[in-house]
Order: sequence, then C-alpha cells, then structure tokens
Amino acid sequence: MDGVYHWAVLGALCALVALRFANPLHNPRRQRDASHQPDSWSGEADLARGHLTAGAKKVTGKGLVLPVDHLVADKVEPGAQTKVVDHIEAGWIGVDIGPKTRLLFAEKLRGAKTAFWNGPMGVFEIKGFDEGTRAMARALAEITGHGAVTIIGGGDSAAAVREMGFDTQVTHVSTGGGAALEMVEGKFLPGLAALDLKIEKPS
Repeated sequence: MDGVYHWAVLGALCALVALRFANPLHNPRRQRDASHQPDSWSGEADLARGHLTAGAKKVTGKGLVLPVDHLVADKVEPGAQTKVVDHIEAGWIGVDIGPKTRLLFAEKLRGAKTAFWNGPMGVFEIKGFDEGTRAMARALAEITGHGAVTIIGGGDSAAAVREMGFDTQVTHVSTGGGAALEMVEGKFLPGLAALDLKIEKPS
C-alpha cells in the first residue's frame, strides 16, 4: 500500500468492511446470494478488518474511503422496487453505490496519476443497477484523458467496461482479477517470473 493516497472499498466487499467498522450493513448482497446474512460472516469480517487496518496504516493520503449511500432493492432482478439510502435495513439488498458515493469517488480520482480498479460497483448486469459501475468507468476514462495511467483488472470489471464502451478509453484492461490483485500485493506469479528467465540459445 506504499504510495497509495486513496483506497476505496466499494461493491459487495464494502459490506464485510462495514460489518466490523462503524456502519454495519444489513442483508448486503454477497456473491449473488441475497439470503446470506451477515451474522455468518464473523470470521471473514475479522480477517477483512485485520487486513484493512494494516493496509490503511500504509496509505499515505486520506486513507480508506467507504460508500456514503447505497442503491437498495427488495430483490435482485429487473423491475425490483428500489430506493437510495445511507444505511441498508433488513429486508433490502445493496445492489449498487448511491449517487453521492459516485460523486465522492469521482472527486477522489480527480487529479490521480495512477488508478487501479478491481470489481464492479454493483449488479451491473441488470439495467438500473449499473449506474455506479458506469460512473466509475466514466471517471477513469476522464482521468486517462488527462494523462493518468488507469488499470482495470477482473473478469467482471473487464466485461462491464467493454459492454459500456469504455475499454478503449483506459490504459489497460485485464481479465486477470485474482492475478492482478496478487501482482499488486507483490506475490510470486510464475507467468511473470518466466519473463525474467534467461534462455540460452543452443550452440
């Protein structure tokens, strides 16, 4: 996390973070399973909190950024009843970030020289739940136009920017979501390590 000025946790992952910080979310969407309740997340949440607390100490700027509002629905399907809230109540499912969060994150990105995005903001596959992801893609395209290096990693993120027409307006789009995160983390990746091997030509 050295050199990171803003670290935003959005999408489904923010539920795990909020669960062990100041703003617990009720009935957040988790891996497209709307019935999965946060009471069963204690181990995952504690692990997430440990990693985030350690990482946040290394962030050199303002630190961790969490959503300030959410788009919620009564079910994850087209035509569902929706509303924008600042706290997800029981019986509702978080399906996207809200309009205030979109503006907040665009503001955090403004002026950035490098940005790395992994994971959509919501259930972008369903019309009406895709505005957060679209806003993120648009913000990245905008700063790319001003000289920033923008990297999008992850199958879902890559699919989203291609579907929305922003894939040619960013620096790089990778389908390697997990691998991209491991690279940023500094883990050993055999495919990249092989590029450094010196191959002797046969005599």
